[in-house]
Amino acid sequence: MTGGDFRSVILAVIVFCVSAALYYPFFRIWEKHLLEQESGAASDIS
Repeated sequence: MTGGDFRSVILAVIVFCVSAALYYPFFRIWEKHLLEQESGAASDIS
């Protein structure tokens, strides 16, 4: 497919970094939501 070209590895790393940068803010929002749920559940138990 790539013919062993080294530029394909560089492109794969760039694509991975861009994907991670785009996904990160959504992950942070989801994590914040889960932490709020956990703190609410913990206060309900106490």
